[in-house]
Amino acid sequence: NPPTDRPLIDLSALTANSTNAAAMVATIDKSLLYGTMSPTMRTTLTGMLTNLNGASAAEKAWSAIYVTMLSPEFATQR
Repeated sequence: NPPTDRPLIDLSALTANSTNAAAMVATIDKSLLYGTMSPTMRTTLTGMLTNLNGASAAEKAWSAIYVTMLSPEFATQR
């Protein structure tokens, strides 16, 4: 059973697509940026995920979330 004393993030939508970087980026775009990801960020994030050789599905998911949340596009108030 998962712990109940802290918030948990369900990574299943990302880990299910761990071998398809474009699908992971599309999920991140929809979930965190509400479909407003720029083409430049999409290309950069897809390239990063493609080059994470040997990373587990969870590592790829966490990396995508982390980089997105640190991006200016995520930080911009709309």
